[in-house]
Amino acid sequence: MTKETRMSRRERRGTWKPSLAQRRWAYGVLVAAGTVAVTYGIVNTEQLAAWLVLGAALLGVGGLALANPTKE
Repeated sequence: MTKETRMSRRERRGTWKPSLAQRRWAYGVLVAAGTVAVTYGIVNTEQLAAWLVLGAALLGVGGLALANPTKE
């Protein structure tokens, strides 16, 4: 029988590793929120494009990441 060890908050920090499907979902939510922000005049299209590029880079859903997905 193996003893299960509990991780402290400090040890868990930075361990969030979403799957490709979760990252694609998050990017879709970002696009939808951006569309609403443009509709209500909160940001313009150039600003939205910059935010979407940043979101894609942080979530890893850009061209090469989608062409070569990691194992889920």
